[in-house]
Amino acid sequence: MRKQRLKPDDRRLKILEAGVPLAELGGYERITREQVAEVAGVSGPILNYHFGTMEKFKDALLQYALENEVLKVVAQGALKGVEIPASLRRRA
Repeated sequence: MRKQRLKPDDRRLKILEAGVPLAELGGYERITREQVAEVAGVSGPILNYHFGTMEKFKDALLQYALENEVLKVVAQGALKGVEIPASLRRRA
């Protein structure tokens, strides 16, 4: 039986979710395209299709972390100079 193809938004979410533990363990700035593709179970071109560049992927990952309160990744973004919402600053 063939595996069902994910919808683009679902695939994008799966890729972002794969990036969280990589950022938590190895550091937000150190994530590579190959690492993300391997953990997400996609190819490099699929990653490019959804995000374009690694910089855009990292921006989307940080936004995902902000929305889902993944504080370890949010803190790394704060070190990068990204504005953190006040509601999360109080918790950190």
